[in-house]
Amino acid sequence: MFRMKASRVAMALVLGGCSGLAAIDPDPTPVRPTAVTQTQVFNEGVKGFPAFEDTTITYTRANMQRSESTATAAGTGARIERLDRKLVWILDAKNKQYSECPLKGCVRAMPSKPAQNASAEDDMPREAQCRLKTNGTSITAERTGSKRSINGFDAERYDVNWLVTFRDKAARNATGTLSIEL
Repeated sequence: MFRMKASRVAMALVLGGCSGLAAIDPDPTPVRPTAVTQTQVFNEGVKGFPAFEDTTITYTRANMQRSESTATAAGTGARIERLDRKLVWILDAKNKQYSECPLKGCVRAMPSKPAQNASAEDDMPREAQCRLKTNGTSITAERTGSKRSINGFDAERYDVNWLVTFRDKAARNATGTLSIEL
């Protein structure tokens, strides 16, 4: 009799313990939705401006934004903007430093003396050195055939290319290309 009551109590405890497990939440919606955009820029350079590549990833929420860039003056850096605190943090990953500024922008001291270059070409105003004129422009948009549903809307993917050619007085050409996957 005692064994039967003890086994019933033990069974009730086991079943009661299993029923206390939390149910799996079927809703996969994130608690804090974040919009993520990635921008890649490839610049082959124009006279006076060096060639560079940049990749920027931006994470945006309702009251904050974080942008991480690979083409800052100090290397990889990030900028965090908080609307609720009206603050901006600029992160320097290379030197492991940061600066905190008001949302309106950081106040930076101007250099006391501009850098001097001995080149006669640099002494001339920029407009006199190189006046570029548009030599031609073309825009092409091509369907890639890729389709997907975005927020319940059917969307097609396009590759858009914008090509602009410039020419200076010395008949030198410079080409600028903007490529967009839309």
